[in-house]
Amino acid sequence: MTRSRNARGPWTVIGVVVLAAAAVFAAQVVFTAAAERKAMSVAAARIVSVRHYAGPLAVERLGRLGRDFDATASGTLILRVEHGLVALRPDGGVDALPAKGPTADSFALDTQDNLLTVAGGYFGRLTEAGEAQPAVPLPYDDARLARSIHPGAVYLFGGGGGEQRLYRFWDTGNFEVLLASPTPILGVTDTAQAVYVAGADRVVRLDGRGAVTVFRIPPGAGLGPIVSVAATAGGQVLVSTANQVFAIGGGAAATVVNDSGGELRARGDRVYVLDRTRGLIYALDPAPWPAARKG
Repeated sequence: MTRSRNARGPWTVIGVVVLAAAAVFAAQVVFTAAAERKAMSVAAARIVSVRHYAGPLAVERLGRLGRDFDATASGTLILRVEHGLVALRPDGGVDALPAKGPTADSFALDTQDNLLTVAGGYFGRLTEAGEAQPAVPLPYDDARLARSIHPGAVYLFGGGGGEQRLYRFWDTGNFEVLLASPTPILGVTDTAQAVYVAGADRVVRLDGRGAVTVFRIPPGAGLGPIVSVAATAGGQVLVSTANQVFAIGGGAAATVVNDSGGELRARGDRVYVLDRTRGLIYALDPAPWPAARKG
């Protein structure tokens, strides 16, 4: 019997189904990729460039992120996840750091990329084997660390719900009490000339002349509380809320990013942003702002 040219055998039908499924899968991939690109976009007003490290899908795969993170000299990010610390490379690759003993509750890198930690109630250092080596017992459980531009220095702050204190520790074993605050200290950064301390509604500059408020969120402005502060090597100071990033100086502020915010860390003249609310991790190269008071 002669077969009609329009008749389709079972392989033809399966082929059509496979092609249809492939088309649907491809459409889903394109749609997902487009959605991911849209989710990763940030409306940056005063920057030279934005470099994306991870969008919502990649962040979800990493697991629940802690608020502490830091950047190595090569641009690799150290992140706190549910079960330990991971390294997020600039190419998007992820490596788990060795872990032995209690996981760091807070951490910061020094200028030589040594990982300093708060773990198990002690301030110390992470060994190559991934063990938090204790050095100094801490009187409260909420202590956090912040990096310093000065070799051999790191900042430690907290207060166990009472008076907050900011310390600067040196690798010689010496330390200084830089500030006592009745309100929570949320972030610390420094330049060659000064230390900047963030509270919920203001940033204070500490130098040889004392403490001066250099930025304050006006009451009723609706900007939300300050989350973090970071200063570039060139002295540009950036402040973030959950939804925005500002450059500050001279008592004024200019928007750097207006649809994303979160924790900030600076390394050199690059500022890294960990936006846990939107599931974004990216780096900014801020444009110079002539109005900003540098240093």
